[in-house]
Amino acid sequence: MAATPPVPERPASVRASASPLAPAVMVHFYRGVMDLATTWRTRIDNTTNWAVISSGSVASFLLGDPQTPHIMALLGMFLAFAFLSIEARRFRFYDLWSGWIRIMEVEYYEPLLRANAVDPEQHWHPLLQSDLENPHFKISWSEAMGRRLRHNYQAIFG
Repeated sequence: MAATPPVPERPASVRASASPLAPAVMVHFYRGVMDLATTWRTRIDNTTNWAVISSGSVASFLLGDPQTPHIMALLGMFLAFAFLSIEARRFRFYDLWSGWIRIMEVEYYEPLLRANAVDPEQHWHPLLQSDLENPHFKISWSEAMGRRLRHNYQAIFG
C-alpha cells in the first residue's frame, strides 16, 4: 500500500470553525460519495455479467456443433481476461470511494450514534481532506485483479 502523504498544517486563521452547517455538509457529502460507490459497484457487477454471458455463449457455441474449431475456447478466455482487466480498474475506483465512506462511518457517524460529540479537530479530518485534495488508490491494479479473480472469475476460468 502507498503511504499517505503528509497533511500540511493550516494556519489558525484558515481553519474552519465548527458551524451549524457542518452536519448538513457531512450528510450531503456522505450521500454523494455513497452514490459514487453504488454506481461503480453496479458497473463492476455489469462487467461480471458480461464475462459470464460471453463465456456461456462461447461454451454453447463450442458444444453445439462438433465441427467448431477448438481455438474458439481461446477466444472465450481472451474475452473473460479482457473483462477481468476492465473490472480490476473499476474495482480500484470503488475501493477508493468505499474507503472514504468507511472513514466517515467509523469516525463521524459512529460517535454520533453513541451520543458522543464529534470533535472537528480529530485525526480523521486531515486524513479525509488530504485524500480528497490528492486522491490515490489504496490498492494496486494487480491486487485488484487478484481479488476479482479469486472472488468472481475463478469459476469462469475454471
